[in-house]
Amino acid sequence: MNLLEQKFTDNTKGDKLGPSTGGDKLGPSTGGDKLGPSTGGDKLGPMPTPTPTAGQPTPTPTPTAGGGFTNTTLTGDDLKAGKVVKHGMKGDIVGKIQQLLIDKGFKNVSMGKTPDSIFGNRTRRMVKAFQALNNLVDDGVVGKLTWNKLNDTSAISAGDSTSADPNKPMEIPGADGVVYESLRKKILRKHLLSFK
Repeated sequence: MNLLEQKFTDNTKGDKLGPSTGGDKLGPSTGGDKLGPSTGGDKLGPMPTPTPTAGQPTPTPTPTAGGGFTNTTLTGDDLKAGKVVKHGMKGDIVGKIQQLLIDKGFKNVSMGKTPDSIFGNRTRRMVKAFQALNNLVDDGVVGKLTWNKLNDTSAISAGDSTSADPNKPMEIPGADGVVYESLRKKILRKHLLSFK
């Protein structure tokens, strides 16, 4: 028994896992735990896919291991029905979202500033900037409300401004400074409303 096993054995006397018997590093369970005894090499296997309950949106895929993007076949109708498109996804719907953002003046959706159908960091920043300007929850996820607003001709575009100050430098939508400033204003509004 090496020093680590000895230390573990000394520290586990009386707790639920029991002392090591030398077979595996942690040793078999001596009973009393909820998972049952270990047979030294148990594998849990794949996790079951959760089944959505009525009234809850269906979970959407997340980025795969290794930084890849998950293909999605979602449509605009799916988004209207409560599903979401978010960072780490790619597909036709992402390209449509990117084109709608570009049409609204949020051009920095990809390296080439053209739709590439990949929901990466640039697209997420553009979505968040659009959401902030249009008083939506700026979480960078395109769901029902954001999709409807992107398709709304009365939505505020990147070039729209309530105070056209010729002395103010031009702001590029989605640039870190613009996103930071819109978040700062949103936080200030939130906290100022609490003082009323």
